[in-house]
Amino acid sequence: QSAEVKAELKQILSQGEPQLPGAAGNSSPGGPSQSQVQSVVNWRMAKIQYDMLQAADAADRQYNARATIDALLTLVRAQSALPGRKVILYFNPWLFIPEAVKEQYANLISTANRANVSFYTVDPKGLVTWDQEGTGRDYLSGAAGETRSQQMRGGTGTVSTMQAHAAETAEGALRANPLLWLRDLAQQTGGATIAETNDWRAPLRAVMDEVRTYYEASYAPHITAYDGKFRKISVRVDRPDVFVHARSGYFALPQLERGQQLMAYEMPLLNALNAASAPLDVDFQVAAERFNDHGPKIEYMLTLEAPLKEMTFDPQQDQKTSAIDAALLAVLKDSKGEILEKFSKDFAVQVALDKVNAYKEGNLVQTFRTELPPGTYALEAALMDRNGKKIGIKKSTVTVPEPSPNLSLSDVVVVRRTDALKDNQILDAFYFPGGKVVPTLTRTLKGGPGNVLSFYFAVYPDRAVKNALKLTMSFYRDGQYLGAAEAPLPEIEPDGRIPYIANLPADRFTPGSYEIRIGVTQGSLTAEKNVAFQVD
Repeated sequence: QSAEVKAELKQILSQGEPQLPGAAGNSSPGGPSQSQVQSVVNWRMAKIQYDMLQAADAADRQYNARATIDALLTLVRAQSALPGRKVILYFNPWLFIPEAVKEQYANLISTANRANVSFYTVDPKGLVTWDQEGTGRDYLSGAAGETRSQQMRGGTGTVSTMQAHAAETAEGALRANPLLWLRDLAQQTGGATIAETNDWRAPLRAVMDEVRTYYEASYAPHITAYDGKFRKISVRVDRPDVFVHARSGYFALPQLERGQQLMAYEMPLLNALNAASAPLDVDFQVAAERFNDHGPKIEYMLTLEAPLKEMTFDPQQDQKTSAIDAALLAVLKDSKGEILEKFSKDFAVQVALDKVNAYKEGNLVQTFRTELPPGTYALEAALMDRNGKKIGIKKSTVTVPEPSPNLSLSDVVVVRRTDALKDNQILDAFYFPGGKVVPTLTRTLKGGPGNVLSFYFAVYPDRAVKNALKLTMSFYRDGQYLGAAEAPLPEIEPDGRIPYIANLPADRFTPGSYEIRIGVTQGSLTAEKNVAFQVD
């Protein structure tokens, strides 16, 4: 049904935007009639609907591509400990890798090659009666239409989302054929592709022959600098009857402990973390906040926050937008200094020039979930501003307590905002029924009429105790007790927690230093946490 709607909208848009009398490029005398105005409104509504459908399709493709890559990485890592050459026979009729996930795809290729895993890809569609390049042509046509629309307006007027991403759409259109990605995945890992046939017997027999009978040659490359660059490999043999499968190359990246792989963009961040002197050119904050401690491991949420005014905004060639280009990396190290887990994000954001100043007033916030056994860990984080060629480092210690089935209260988080819950997002400790908390690490909050101070925490009841729960919040200003209030707690969620957001009118908080002590009781059991903050 979506395809039919898009086809109808595309037909409307192909006729071009109607021109009103008196508008630029239309010298017809007199003012526009009601029907002329309505035709323009109808065309623009069709344009909005078409853009929304295209954006939804792009989001779905990115989500599906990330899910596919994550699943394939899991398979590769599971086989990495096995000796010799390994093979994955991969069936997918619609494999597509958008530009936004090219780093993750490159990491899959690198991980497979390091683990000596080859992909043999199969297109289960077999012989088809349609042109598989059709989707790419549709995207390319759409990108050309957006560019043409801008040119017809003389480069003036509002830039739509689809116009801003026209170049990216055109680049993706060139490789929208899923067969190209199936072949690329196979070729880059030393495998082969079975496609465009309804008889798989001979191709699969050839695959099994290759898997069972082969000669293997390997070598250890001499790497003097782990610069993260891709190094190509070329294999030549002097016998004409030999068929060679070889990886296309490798990234010059070190192997981490526990089988973890580095992405190319993470390398300069890791180098900065390992440097003798920590650079402090970019200001940001990082924290590990404890949540579920009912074990066997303790749940933590890692939050990295940086003011966007710290980022360098680079004006783009279209002279209509400015962009930031940044990356962040956080690692947890055990007592031996080995990296237990790593978390990273590579992102680039384009902003309209007239919105840059407002955008700089905001903050970059990224969260990650982890579970840790009891012990002491080093938390190290790096944030890099590529446009400004600067980087910042933060290091701290995380002490994880022993798990306990008793009543407990999570750390208290200051809430920056809440976002609507998305179906395709993984639920973690920051999710509550109907939404997700976006935290802030700042402890200086804005008071006064119209503002709200919001705090988030989760209660974890003792399942063996049947007594009712009671929540109490006590308020202190500059160390002086102000009063206390009780509040009812919502029902327990299926996962055993009670997420709670406390929204407090800011006009009741005059400037000063405050502390809220939160207590929960369940029969004879008690749990307490506090949060300190400043009100301006």
